Amino acid sequence: MILTYFSLGIPDTEAGKASSPTFAARADMVFVKTTVSDRLNRRVAGLPREYFHIYEDSVEQNILSFAEEPAPVGIRLICDVSGSMSGGGRMQEAQTALVRLLNKKTDPRDEFFLLTFSQKPTLVIDFTSDAASVQRHAGVLKPHGNTALYDAVYMGLDKIRTVKNERKAIIIFSDFEDNCSRYELSEVKDYAKELDVQIYTVGPPMIGSWRINGLDFENIAGMTGGRAFSGAKLAEIEQDFELILLENMTASGAVFKSGWIRVFRKSLFMRVRVTIQPSRN
Repeated sequence: MILTYFSLGIPDTEAGKASSPTFAARADMVFVKTTVSDRLNRRVAGLPREYFHIYEDSVEQNILSFAEEPAPVGIRLICDVSGSMSGGGRMQEAQTALVRLLNKKTDPRDEFFLLTFSQKPTLVIDFTSDAASVQRHAGVLKPHGNTALYDAVYMGLDKIRTVKNERKAIIIFSDFEDNCSRYELSEVKDYAKELDVQIYTVGPPMIGSWRINGLDFENIAGMTGGRAFSGAKLAEIEQDFELILLENMTASGAVFKSGWIRVFRKSLFMRVRVTIQPSRN
C-alpha cells in the first residue's frame, strides 16, 4: 500500500471576465510524499528511486528528484474527553497510550499539541517540544459531557497552519460519536482537503452507532494520506501510535514536472497515481 499527498507550485493565475469568475492555473513542479507499507501494514523504508513510478492522467512522469530522510514532525493530538469515553476504560487507555507515544519522541525538534473536546474543543497546551509537559496534562483528563467532534477536528485543522515543521500530522483519539457540533462533517472534510497534513484516527472497534462516523473519518484519513486504526486493547493502540510516529519521522518524497493545465472554479486538486515496481532481484 502506498499513501501519497502532494503540494503544487503554481506560478500564475488569471481571472476571467464572466460574472462568475473563472481562473486558469498551471502546476509545474509537484512534490509527492509517499509512505509504503506491506500486506501486514508494516512500514517499508529504504526503497530506491527506481522502484517508484508516478502517473499523471495515466501517463508516467519523469521523477526529477527523490529523497528519503528523517525530519522533525509537528503532531496535533486531539483527544475525546466526552462522557461516552468513560465506558470500558477507554479514557484510561487513551491517556496511557498518549503518554507512551510521547516517550518515543526521538528528535528534540519534534513538537506536540494537545486539544481535548467534550461540549466544545479546548486547547490544553499549544505546540511545544516539551513532551513531559504534554504528558502531565494528558494524565489528568476526565471524561464528561456531550461530544463536539467535528468542531474539535476543524479547530485542529485551523491550528495546524501555524506548525513550522515540514511534516505535520493530526491524531484523533475518539469513539467518533458527535452530538453537539456547530460544524458539519462535510465542512471538516472540505477543510482537510485544503491542507498538507495527514490525519490518523485511533479508537475502539467500530460497532453500533459509532460505526457510521467512524467510517466517515476513515475515509477522511485515507484522503489525506493517513490511516484509520481501531483496537480493543491498549497494546493495539500503542502499536498504532508507534506506527504513526514512525511514518511521519521518515517519508519518501519525489518531485516531477507536471503538464497539468486546468480551468477551475473552486478546486486545485489533481489526480496522481504512484506505484512500486521492484526489480527482479
